[in-house]
Amino acid sequence: MNNNAWVHDVFTGSNVAGGSIAIVASIIGNLGANLEKHSHNLEAKKPREQRRPYVKRISWWVGCAGVVAGALGDFAALAFGSQAVVSALGGGTTLICNVVAANYFNREKFYRTDIYGVIAVVAGAVTFAVTTPSQPRCGLQEL
Repeated sequence: MNNNAWVHDVFTGSNVAGGSIAIVASIIGNLGANLEKHSHNLEAKKPREQRRPYVKRISWWVGCAGVVAGALGDFAALAFGSQAVVSALGGGTTLICNVVAANYFNREKFYRTDIYGVIAVVAGAVTFAVTTPSQPRCGLQEL
């Protein structure tokens, strides 16, 4: 195996497609979860007699649809890219998106350690995705 074989393994068209789908799916799912929490937080501010159950809130349903769409996207990403690339990029994106979305959507406090954590996760995800060898593709006859 030559020194540049890992570049070919990681950056094949299918891994790029799978990784891209995983990133988008993670963002959609995370925004959906944060929208659901935002809906709960807004409802908790109302007097008890004015609160509605979550199934009667449009913002909760939009958030739920985002979570479901994100999960389906994660599943679809595995059809294109290797599990190592999809899980590393999807998981890293989820964490980064949650740090940002929780701060803006739900006014959760942003700490300096969040920045360090995001940097560590990005470094780990990239390292994991780049150094993991690709799996050989099995055809119908091999199965």
